[in-house]
Amino acid sequence: MKNRRDHWLPDFQAQLNLGLSHSGWVQQVRLNQIEGGREICKELWPFIRELPTNIVSVTDKLPAKLSAARNFLNQLADQELHYQNLYLSQCELVGLEPAVLRQSLEIPHSAERLIASMRRYCEEGTVLEGVQAIVVAELAATQFARVVLTEFEGYFGARMETYGAQNIEVGLTWLRLHAKTNIRHAIWMKRMLDALELDSHSYQNGHDSKNMPPAVEEILLSICELWQTTQPGAQSINLQSGSGNPFIGGK
Repeated sequence: MKNRRDHWLPDFQAQLNLGLSHSGWVQQVRLNQIEGGREICKELWPFIRELPTNIVSVTDKLPAKLSAARNFLNQLADQELHYQNLYLSQCELVGLEPAVLRQSLEIPHSAERLIASMRRYCEEGTVLEGVQAIVVAELAATQFARVVLTEFEGYFGARMETYGAQNIEVGLTWLRLHAKTNIRHAIWMKRMLDALELDSHSYQNGHDSKNMPPAVEEILLSICELWQTTQPGAQSINLQSGSGNPFIGGK
């Protein structure tokens, strides 16, 4: 992969942060942690529910030589649904019934574009498009978790007797895991992109590495729509390259 300044990742990270800074979701959480948390849990659930299947679809397309990437994606796929159950515990903490969410097949309007985009790139796209979609979704989850975690920790920390220490600990585990720095996952995500982008002749011949690939831009816009972002930067704002390492974080 070229130097990071010549890659699409810094611009993606900058526009992701811009979208997050204008997120209606974040504003709702700051105004009312419980009501905001309930809305987020319900609207994000369809994405969480389908993520294992989407990751498996991409894993099945990986070239045999990328065995390490396959092992990494198998971890992310969460086939035992451990992380999915942690997410449902988070929903329960803000007053939702996990059983009701599990049974619901409804996709909220704000999540329709993200669900459709993830299905298209993971199931029908190239292996590179699928990996790009998964990577940017994981990075978005990390950034969002880092922004809202302090709000929820402050709210529940002040109401320990009402909710119970154990319930709070379990209920916040999903957010804490996604907000936590994870160097090992960062390295494997980078290596996957390196290997697939360098190996893709169509990608190298037809794409300026500084510009976001179509799959990345589409998932970014879909995420901004889900976040209720008022200014999705990928369409309307031209940003300079961001700073920091967008790979650091996640479960």
